Amino acid sequence: MGLLDRFRRPGAADAPPDAGGRTGTSGPDDPAAWTDPAEVGPQSFARLGALAERGAPTGEQRAEVARVLRLHGVPGDLAGTFTADMADGILLSEHGAVDERLRLGGPPVLPAGEAWPHSHDGRPLSFVAAWDLAALPELSPLPRAGTLLLFWDRDFPRDDRMDFVTATRVFLLAPGASTAPAPRPAGTVAFGPIPLRPLRMPFVVDGERLRDDVPDDVPGLDLLDMLLEQYGSHALLGASRDIQGPVLDEVAHWLAQGHPETRERYSPAERAGEGWAFLAQIDETAGFELADVGALYLVIPRVDLEAARFDRVMGILQT
Repeated sequence: MGLLDRFRRPGAADAPPDAGGRTGTSGPDDPAAWTDPAEVGPQSFARLGALAERGAPTGEQRAEVARVLRLHGVPGDLAGTFTADMADGILLSEHGAVDERLRLGGPPVLPAGEAWPHSHDGRPLSFVAAWDLAALPELSPLPRAGTLLLFWDRDFPRDDRMDFVTATRVFLLAPGASTAPAPRPAGTVAFGPIPLRPLRMPFVVDGERLRDDVPDDVPGLDLLDMLLEQYGSHALLGASRDIQGPVLDEVAHWLAQGHPETRERYSPAERAGEGWAFLAQIDETAGFELADVGALYLVIPRVDLEAARFDRVMGILQT
């Protein structure tokens, strides 16, 4: 059975579609009972990407996702709750990007007076990204101005502990703040600059619903895969696109693996994995390798994010 066949609703082969794409067995108000062949298959969600490209409100984008889900047989109530639970975020696309205020790599930047950050074992961290928040669409609770500077230890496995906190350093450079020359230390990764283009989009939070809650004849995982094809490699806020499993579920584990002085920086609830938020995701890209098809996820205590404090960010690697 091919992909189109799996999406074809009962009766679709028995009568030709009318002018609206409905089959002769369809009711006029039953979009789940008909298919438009032009909108079935791998490109089903292409209009979502086009909406994001032109800056359509995320409510309109959610409505498009729900429409396509219903078109493929997902019950209307499930399509509605699925899209209502999506989280607004900012896709950082390399496609068509020219503005280096949002970039991966490139010339390192440090706040004046700050020394180059090092790991617990004294290795210099690599400069990974600079994100000018004023160049982003407004999205709470991110600050409206300033620049986030990300450093990360790609050689963290050499440490005696898997301490993803000391492998990560994020600075918030205040608007107009002076910077200091930041010569790149030996042993750090040099790449880029890779400019990024920000697109505000709703991100999938609970993809399991399309596996567990759809009727048996609706290939929910295929729908999820086709939807996720509209998202690029990098993002701020929204929701993580996990390689191994929900990254926020790993927080308690990695804090337990870290150095005792690292754990002391967090409350008992935070050490148990409570009160954390997804901040950003960076995937491997041309010229920048993390591991074997890996992704770096930045997570942060929610109270810190709401207070625009970024000194306790943890960068978790999944491969």
